Amino acid sequence: MAFALIVALLVAWLAWRATRPGETAEGAECVRLYSQAHSAHDSTVVDATYPTLVDPKQTQGLRCGVLRKAGQLRDQHASSR
Repeated sequence: MAFALIVALLVAWLAWRATRPGETAEGAECVRLYSQAHSAHDSTVVDATYPTLVDPKQTQGLRCGVLRKAGQLRDQHASSR
Protein backbone atom coordinates (compact mmCIF):
# COMPACT_ATOMS: atom_id res chain seq x y z
CA MET A 1 0.00 0.00 0.00
CA ALA A 2 2.77 2.45 0.93
CA PHE A 3 4.63 1.59 -2.28
CA ALA A 4 1.53 2.37 -4.38
CA LEU A 5 1.16 5.71 -2.59
CA ILE A 6 4.81 6.60 -3.26
CA VAL A 7 4.44 5.68 -6.94
CA ALA A 8 1.23 7.74 -7.22
CA LEU A 9 2.93 10.75 -5.61
CA LEU A 10 5.92 10.41 -7.92
CA VAL A 11 3.67 10.26 -11.01
CA ALA A 12 1.69 13.29 -9.79
CA TRP A 13 4.89 15.25 -9.16
CA LEU A 14 6.25 14.43 -12.63
CA ALA A 15 2.97 15.46 -14.25
CA TRP A 16 2.96 18.72 -12.28
CA ARG A 17 6.54 19.53 -13.37
CA ALA A 18 5.70 18.79 -17.00
CA THR A 19 2.88 21.34 -16.97
CA ARG A 20 5.04 24.26 -15.81
CA PRO A 21 6.08 26.12 -19.02
CA GLY A 22 8.80 28.11 -17.28
CA GLU A 23 10.71 24.94 -16.63
CA THR A 24 10.48 23.57 -20.16
CA ALA A 25 12.81 24.15 -23.06
CA GLU A 26 10.28 26.64 -24.42
CA GLY A 27 10.29 28.63 -21.18
CA ALA A 28 14.08 28.52 -21.01
CA GLU A 29 14.25 29.87 -24.55
CA CYS A 30 11.98 32.78 -23.62
CA VAL A 31 14.15 33.55 -20.58
CA ARG A 32 17.22 33.54 -22.83
CA LEU A 33 15.54 35.85 -25.35
CA TYR A 34 14.48 38.30 -22.61
CA SER A 35 18.00 38.31 -21.19
CA GLN A 36 19.30 39.37 -24.61
CA ALA A 37 16.74 42.18 -24.97
CA HIS A 38 18.38 45.56 -24.37
CA SER A 39 15.43 47.90 -24.83
CA ALA A 40 11.69 48.08 -24.37
CA HIS A 41 11.31 47.51 -28.13
CA ASP A 42 13.43 44.34 -27.93
CA SER A 43 11.26 43.07 -25.04
CA THR A 44 8.12 43.79 -27.06
CA VAL A 45 9.52 41.74 -29.95
CA VAL A 46 10.25 38.85 -27.55
CA ASP A 47 6.70 39.16 -26.11
CA ALA A 48 5.31 38.38 -29.59
CA THR A 49 7.74 35.51 -30.23
CA TYR A 50 6.71 31.86 -30.27
CA PRO A 51 9.49 29.68 -28.83
CA THR A 52 11.08 27.76 -31.71
CA LEU A 53 10.16 24.42 -30.13
CA VAL A 54 6.46 25.32 -30.27
CA ASP A 55 4.35 24.87 -33.39
CA PRO A 56 2.48 28.22 -33.66
CA LYS A 57 -0.51 26.45 -35.22
CA GLN A 58 -1.00 24.36 -32.07
CA THR A 59 -0.13 26.83 -29.29
CA GLN A 60 -3.34 28.80 -28.84
CA GLY A 61 -1.31 31.92 -28.09
CA LEU A 62 1.57 30.41 -26.13
CA ARG A 63 4.03 33.21 -26.82
CA CYS A 64 6.86 34.37 -24.59
CA GLY A 65 4.82 37.42 -23.53
CA VAL A 66 1.93 35.23 -22.39
CA LEU A 67 4.30 33.12 -20.31
CA ARG A 68 5.94 36.23 -18.85
CA LYS A 69 2.66 37.92 -17.92
CA ALA A 70 1.41 34.71 -16.30
CA GLY A 71 4.58 34.52 -14.20
CA GLN A 72 5.50 31.17 -15.74
CA LEU A 73 9.14 31.90 -16.56
CA ARG A 74 11.79 30.58 -14.18
CA ASP A 75 13.97 33.68 -14.10
CA GLN A 76 11.64 36.57 -13.31
CA HIS A 77 14.58 39.02 -13.40
CA ALA A 78 14.97 38.40 -17.12
CA SER A 79 11.28 39.01 -17.75
CA SER A 80 10.85 42.22 -15.74
CA ARG A 81 12.11 44.58 -18.42
